[in-house]
Amino acid sequence: AVAVVCRLHRAGPLHGLAWPVCPPGLAPAGSVADAAEAARSEAADSPRPTPRARRPRPTVIFKEIWREKEERLRSASPIGHLPGWRLLPVIIKSGDDLRQEQFASQLIQQMMTILEDAHLDVWMRPYDIVATSPDSGVIEAVPDTVSLDALKKRDPRFTTLQSFFERFFGGGTPALASAKEKFVKSLAPYCIV
Repeated sequence: AVAVVCRLHRAGPLHGLAWPVCPPGLAPAGSVADAAEAARSEAADSPRPTPRARRPRPTVIFKEIWREKEERLRSASPIGHLPGWRLLPVIIKSGDDLRQEQFASQLIQQMMTILEDAHLDVWMRPYDIVATSPDSGVIEAVPDTVSLDALKKRDPRFTTLQSFFERFFGGGTPALASAKEKFVKSLAPYCIV
């Protein structure tokens, strides 16, 4: 499933969006906050709107940013000091045969390798799926993400992805152009697969 993802900084503005799961600059290596910072720096040269001209931000909220949760749990863990310690979000599935999804995930991983070897300017973020039996398994969850369906449910002003982008990044801004370009670069390889 392709996920449109977004996340909020606690008590702050929406920080980033990602598709099949966050292209670099939009959400590098597990954090959408870094992506938002990059988008903000790209738009730093453009004139800022007055507070009255700013549009309200979408109301999609996460309780805790994944990186902050990982650091909090690492510091509380008796083995958190070990170099290989990592908090991995997973979904445990029961009653579903995940063997086809596992195979599809492996194909996506292979496609990513092929595209990287060809030095194409596209982005993919495969996630692991392990079928533990014919009717159960474990799926790696992508941190700081929500599905497009959840975005529609949580943002009462949501009508289209384009209007969401324009509300978040501002219509006609360099940040909007950058987000659209990154969206295309992440969506294109998934269309090929």
